[in-house]
Amino acid sequence: MAKSRARGSCLGCAVQAAALSWLALLAGGGAVILALADLPHSQEQWVGVGVLTAWAASVLFLLPLVMGLVVMRRNRRLDDAFAPLGVDGMRMGAVSRGWAGRYRGREFNAWFSRGPMLEIFLAAESGGRMVEGLGKRPTGDPWVIDGIAREPEASRASGRLLEEDGRTLRNLTVGPDYVKLTLRYLPIRAIEDAAVASWVADLNRIAEAVDALPLPADPAVASNIENLSRRERRTLHRRVSCVLYVFSGFFLVIAIVLSAAFAFAMI
Repeated sequence: MAKSRARGSCLGCAVQAAALSWLALLAGGGAVILALADLPHSQEQWVGVGVLTAWAASVLFLLPLVMGLVVMRRNRRLDDAFAPLGVDGMRMGAVSRGWAGRYRGREFNAWFSRGPMLEIFLAAESGGRMVEGLGKRPTGDPWVIDGIAREPEASRASGRLLEEDGRTLRNLTVGPDYVKLTLRYLPIRAIEDAAVASWVADLNRIAEAVDALPLPADPAVASNIENLSRRERRTLHRRVSCVLYVFSGFFLVIAIVLSAAFAFAMI
C-alpha cells in the first residue's frame, strides 16, 4: 500500500523537480561556461547577464505557462466529475480547486488541494464530534459513534467510504454541524463522476443518521478555523499565501541585489 501511495504522490513531485532542475540547469550551465570557457572579460559579463535573463524569463513566463496549462487541464477533469451534482466550481490559489452548492437540500462544499487530497463536506447537525480512519476504531463522543453504528444504512456507508483500496488514506469526520470525508493520496484518475456521486451519496446517508440524533444539552460549536476550512477555504488560503508571498518577495529582492552586484563586479 505504501508503494502505491508513493507512486500517486511522486508524479506531482516529479513535475516540480523537473521545473526546479531546469532552473538549476540554467544557473549551473552559466557557471560552468564562465568557469571553463576561455572568454574575454567583456564576454564573461554578457554570458552572466544572458544566464540571469534566461533564468528570470523561465521563472516569470515559461514555467508559469506550462504549469498553468497542466492545472487548467486537471481542473476541467475535476469539474466534469462534480458537474452531475449541480455544484459550482471555484478557483483556490494557483493549483487548488473548490466546489460549493447544495446536495439534496444540504449545504455542500468540497476542496481539492496538493497531496493530492480531496475533502468533501455536507451540513449535518450533531453537536458532537467523531473521527474514524482507515483500519482504526472511531474516537469521539460515544453517542455519535453509537448512533451511526446503530443505523444500518449509515454503518454500511461508513464501511464503503473507509474501504481499503491499497493507495488512499481515508478519514471520516463528524463535526458539530458537518460531516466530512477526507481522501489523501488520491490519484486524479480516480476522481470520476461515478466515484464522486457514490462518495457523496454515502456521506449523505451518514449525515441523515447524524441529523436524527438528539442534540446534547451542551452541544459543541465549530471553531472559526473549522468554518473557514469548510466554507471559506479561499479566505484561509489567501491569508496563508500573503505570508508566503512576503517571505518569497524578501528573498527575491535579495537575489536580485546579489545578481546585480555580481554583474557589476564583472564589468
